[in-house]
This record gives sequence, structure tokens and C-alpha cells, in this order.
Amino acid sequence: MGSRQVDYNTVDFMGYSKIQANIKNGRRHSVADAFLIPVENRGNLKVLTSARVVKLLMDPITKEALGVEYIKRGRRYQARARREVILSAGTFNSPQLLMLAGIGPSEHLLELGIQPLIDLPVGKTLYDHISYIGLAFKINQTIEPRELAFDPAEILKYLVKGKGSYTSLGGIEALAYIKTNVSKEPGDYPDIELIFSGIGSLQSDYGIVSVPTLGIRREIYDQTYKPIENTPCWSILPMLLHPKSKGFMRLRSRNPYDPPLLYSNFFTDPEGEDLRTMIAAIRYSIELSKTPAFQRFGSVLHDVPLPGCEKYQFNSDAYWECCLRLIAVTLHHQVGTCKMGRREDPEAVVDNRCRVHGVKRLRVVDTSVIPVTLSAHTSGPAMMMGERVSDMIKEEYDVI
Repeated sequence: MGSRQVDYNTVDFMGYSKIQANIKNGRRHSVADAFLIPVENRGNLKVLTSARVVKLLMDPITKEALGVEYIKRGRRYQARARREVILSAGTFNSPQLLMLAGIGPSEHLLELGIQPLIDLPVGKTLYDHISYIGLAFKINQTIEPRELAFDPAEILKYLVKGKGSYTSLGGIEALAYIKTNVSKEPGDYPDIELIFSGIGSLQSDYGIVSVPTLGIRREIYDQTYKPIENTPCWSILPMLLHPKSKGFMRLRSRNPYDPPLLYSNFFTDPEGEDLRTMIAAIRYSIELSKTPAFQRFGSVLHDVPLPGCEKYQFNSDAYWECCLRLIAVTLHHQVGTCKMGRREDPEAVVDNRCRVHGVKRLRVVDTSVIPVTLSAHTSGPAMMMGERVSDMIKEEYDVI
């Protein structure tokens, strides 16, 4: 296909790579394992678990953040800040806490009976990566027998040695960054990420976990994927890196335990670029499956149409648009709800040091501040932000 094998965690990332992850001794090495556990006994660190922050404490006169209120085991507590408050509650809960404290779009806050303190466009921007999970390519031999997942010896190998099939990253084996033939991006700038799985498509777990988790209707699974439950398959998930469609977020109520309302607005861009790019990615994936490397396994596209899309000719643009609108899913890379930008930017919530505009002693440091979608997943950038802003804070307070 004219691509190269690369290391996608370098500047030279256009091409194909084996999957990379935070792994130690065969197990996922979480951010807590890497950053918190080694310093958990520090005198200036106290980590509370099973606690929920429900309120950002603000001085309405000085527009200054004072601390937070939280609930633990049914009791309400306050934590007061001597220097500043840092919200790292994520793309949904950081903006939720801001709006509950009166920091957000005044009109929306007044609708819920919240007195506006600072009029900021919190929640007005929401970008996300969407992926198509429906491609399945049948092959003539099993690459990784699913029976291994239920083999006690395999489980023991993982627990004792950190080896074997349980070290697999959810069945994902490779990634690729490509530029489709409909891209309008300049130079070597990808518009699609391809995610490769050698264990199959939706049928790989017999629909037990994937179907309910992804919200796939049972009739879709039963008609299209159940017939190939015992057929060896592999799949590609094309992921749209830079959608033109933009969503938004709103509060559901003044109750901090009520999840906010999310409007992703997938495939709503007026020019239809997002759909065209995803269809081009599907066609690229199909052509890739025809190459000699995959034909060694007799790779062939599973062509049972999705229920509701049978009226369109299989493999036509109209058919793939129908499929995309039916079972495209988020991979939870949401960004932008507390967008970073200059004060004069009508969509900006924080500045380039993550300080909330117009509020003293308050920062938001998580993926909610990322202003545009990335050619990447959001976990690495989130860690980078924690490292960078911690250095900024030490600089500002002259702490070594």
C-alpha cells in the first residue's frame, strides 16, 4: 500500500506500527502506578478514594477559588486551598463542576436557577474521535484461538510470568496513521487512524460484552455477526482523527450526581466531509485486505448487510453511510469542553497555563482543555499535561 513501518510515538509517525502501551511485567501500568504509588507516603500528598467532589467553593466578590466540597461515606467535608485549586475531573466532570459553581454560559446557568459568576463558554465545544466497528474479514485459519482465554494454564502464565494471551491489549495488535484520498489536510498529516484486531470483529466475544457495552442492537448482531461466531476473522477499526462536526455539553440539573447532557453531533458537518473521510477509510481497509499479506490467510470481507441497510447496494457509498450512522461509536477521546485559548477567543475557558479566565487561583488540568482533536489517543497527552503544568506551578511559586 506504499506505507512504512514506523514508531507512532515519534515525529515520524505516518505509517504502520505494532501497538504500544504502558505495560510492566505483562500488566497494564496505570498512571496511578507510575506517578502516585511511588510517592504515596509523602507528607504533602493525601489521596482520598471513594470520595466525590460535589462543589467548587468560590468567593463571589473576589471571583477567587477557595477549595472544594466533597462527600465521603455519606458525610460532607470541605478542603480549603492555601494557594490554588486544580480541577482534574475529566472532560465531563470538570466543566460540570465549573458550571455548578456559576462559571459558564450565563443563559444556560440561569435556565437551571444557577447564579452566574463568570460568563464563560464552558461546554460549548466538544470534539470526539468516532470509529466504525463493523468491518469483519473472514480468514481460513485461526490466528489466536479464543479458547486460550478460558484456559487455566494461560491464566496462570499471565499471573506468574506476565506472559501469554492475557497480555494482549484487548485484542488490538497494530495501529496505522494514514491520509485518505479525500483529505484536504496539508502535507503528511493523517486524517484516519486504523486500529487492527487479529481476534475478529463484534463476533469475537460471541456478543457477550462488546454488543451491550457499545450499545449495538441485538438484532444487528444476530443477523450480521452471529453467523460467523465460529469463523476465524480479523478486523480494522477506522477512526476519524479530525472531525469537522462539533458537539457541546450541558448540565442536566443542579444535582452534581446527575450526569451532564452530551451532544456529540457526529456526522453533522454541513459539507459532509466526516462521512466522506470515513467511507474513504473503509475502502482503503478493504483494498488493504486484498494485498498478498492478507490473502495468505484467504481474507474476504464479510458481506452480510446490516439490518436497516439492505435497501442499499452492498459496498456502495450509500450503504457505508447507512452503516456508519447505525453503528459508528465513540472511543472516548472527548476534548474541548474547557477549551484552551486567548481571553478574546469566544470559545476559550482557560489560558495557556490552564488558568480559568477571570477566576483567581483556579486551573483545569485534564483533556477538557485540549482545543482541537489530536492525531493521537488522549491518554499520553493527559500525562504530558500533568507533567508540564506541574512544572509551571513550581516555576510560579518558586518551588524546586
